[in-house]
Amino acid sequence: MKLSDYLVNEIYNITGTDKFFGYIGGMVSHIVDSIYKNKEVELVNNINEQSAGFSADGYARTCGKIGVAIATSGPGATNLVTPIADCYFDSVPVLFITGQVNTYEYNNFNIRQNAFQETNIVDIVKSITKYAKTITNSKDIKYELQKAVSIANSGRKGPVLLDIPMDVQRENINPLTLKEYRHKKESLKKFSFDFKLIEKAKSPLILVGNGIKISSSFKLLDKVLKKYNIPVVESLHGVDCVNSYKYNMGFIGTYGNRCGNLALYECDLLIVLGSRLDIRQTGGNLEFLKNKKIIHVDIDKAELDCPKFDKIKINTDLSLFLTELDNANLTLNIDSWQKRCIKLKQKFSNENKIYKLPYLILTQIFKTLKRNTVITTDVGQNQMWCAQCADMKKGQKMLTSGGLGAMGFSLPAAIGASFCSNNVVAVSGDGGFQMNIQELEVIKRRNLPVKIIVLNNNCLGMVRTFQELYFKNCYASTVFDYSAPDFEKVSQAYGIDAVTINSNKFNIKDIINLLKSDSPVLINLQFEQNTLVEPRLEFGNSIENASPQIDLSELNIKLKAQRNIPGGGNFSYNPISLWFKYSLRKLNFLGQFIII
Repeated sequence: MKLSDYLVNEIYNITGTDKFFGYIGGMVSHIVDSIYKNKEVELVNNINEQSAGFSADGYARTCGKIGVAIATSGPGATNLVTPIADCYFDSVPVLFITGQVNTYEYNNFNIRQNAFQETNIVDIVKSITKYAKTITNSKDIKYELQKAVSIANSGRKGPVLLDIPMDVQRENINPLTLKEYRHKKESLKKFSFDFKLIEKAKSPLILVGNGIKISSSFKLLDKVLKKYNIPVVESLHGVDCVNSYKYNMGFIGTYGNRCGNLALYECDLLIVLGSRLDIRQTGGNLEFLKNKKIIHVDIDKAELDCPKFDKIKINTDLSLFLTELDNANLTLNIDSWQKRCIKLKQKFSNENKIYKLPYLILTQIFKTLKRNTVITTDVGQNQMWCAQCADMKKGQKMLTSGGLGAMGFSLPAAIGASFCSNNVVAVSGDGGFQMNIQELEVIKRRNLPVKIIVLNNNCLGMVRTFQELYFKNCYASTVFDYSAPDFEKVSQAYGIDAVTINSNKFNIKDIINLLKSDSPVLINLQFEQNTLVEPRLEFGNSIENASPQIDLSELNIKLKAQRNIPGGGNFSYNPISLWFKYSLRKLNFLGQFIII
């Protein structure tokens, strides 16, 4: 049996994955041929290897199976580096397979390169994979494949890579004589913790992170929340982990909802479930964490050992922790805290959603999406707008590039997700959409019913905001020497129906009707260039002190009046100048106020 035939068949047998994503090249042609001959699997032929990696990423996150991406040697392999890093930081199990030059051509002469397109991809990706190996002996194929898949799915999940030379791919092997990898099944890590500590808290708060997804603990989390009614906030990857929960305070962090950030500021006990609690979640000023007890639960011991702040470390699987928390049968006295959270939520949960664009549009769209819808986002303003507006229904998922923050993620990830869901909406900004716009051809070729929403303000809006704050409105490369094409015409050139809608003259019913189409559709939503993500936490401010600043005295919250500007020393806010600045900004939005 030819090794490439065995490889394809064995991947299907041990993973159940029947969709591989890739781009053909000389050094991977044997594997591609074997895929086409195998009736159980198929290759989804992307237009760029980076997109193939993102599609496998989206497939894995949506289907719950390991993703598979294939590329040839040299530039094919190096084009996979970005999606490999994305899977590594976001803990997504994907098997990346690269072709390599023949073993007898491989560089053994201490020179830069011997064969055409020869590249040592294993050394390149070692820091962003859980396992990477070049297979030079055909007898190792079963062992290495089983080992790679096992490692990808174990503990904190992540990507693995197998690099297979062309002469090894075409060798004949006897499957019955191949050695196997003996996987040592890891038992759930036992831990010791006195749950009575939680009973002592007057204002406990749970932070839900990506670990809930990795451990498939959605039902357990839902059970615990309904039993104890502890208020909850969400990381970027956690926004689709909690549905229809009264005390869900929403997305937190630099661009978090104000009610979520205020709950984080006021709690006295923070229970972190599978989240890093990084600077994007806390801001750079950590003073507000000093008087809190923090219980950090994570499968990754290295994350727990990161010395950011004092905390109780629990190194275990979240499913085990939540089971034990449920069994603890705690008696909590948090009525006043629950009422406080409801008050914050009522005051701020609709801070932008009623009258500011694009919040108004996205809020209406989220309300109408079906329960099993998968939403993908790119990185930038579109990502934060979606996270702030997300009111997720049961069964809905939001896929985004969180740790790496890779623009160009949304469209190819939506392609991968579409093989597991009939309802996929890809949201992009005009910048991120252009990075992998060529994948429109895949959507058209396969008639994938992906709905594409481009939130188009004709600039790189997130960085433009930084330039406004820190670089005296010098919009280098975000507005200056930047442009976006007519996305409606580009989409139509690919054969996909498209429409351009000006955000000041839209009818939400028209947008919703377009999203109900059985065919792929692109909606180019045009916004004012100065459209902002608000609230936002400026550098140096404490978590409760987001801009635009508002009067919180009625809630007995005192704001700190200073922030640090990089290279600019301390800057004191002048209330009069602040009022003038934000009054002008509000005037810019008057043309966007719409009543539906």
